[in-house]
Amino acid sequence: MEDEGEKDNQMSGFQTDISYLIDKIIRSSFKDFIPKVHLLGKSFGGGIASFMMHLKSVDYVSELSLVCPGLSVLQVLKEAKKVKLVRLAWNQDDTKIPYKKSKDFLHQLYFYRIEHRFYSYPEGGHEIQPKFLFELK
Repeated sequence: MEDEGEKDNQMSGFQTDISYLIDKIIRSSFKDFIPKVHLLGKSFGGGIASFMMHLKSVDYVSELSLVCPGLSVLQVLKEAKKVKLVRLAWNQDDTKIPYKKSKDFLHQLYFYRIEHRFYSYPEGGHEIQPKFLFELK
């Protein structure tokens, strides 16, 4: 039987593999010049997006938006200092990743002095709020 630490290490390895793959796709798509991008990740994708900030090669992300992020991303949020702004959105009625987890994220953002904005919506479950997408301008 695996212990939680071993499970986290395996998941971190998985996140690293996916993060490297996404980085490689972006680099091959923009061969000569990679523009600054706004990276948005929801749920599992939020974990992957924030884990990408851990890669030393990722220097093209200017803003990071996380919607009800899943996985264990708190340990890598300090890497978000590479970006100028982190947006965090959560629906209060989310049952997959409970709203109370947003407090842990906000605490870490404050602790690491990462500039951020928090968007809280009363309902929407585990979906992206269309009005949040308009906030990304």
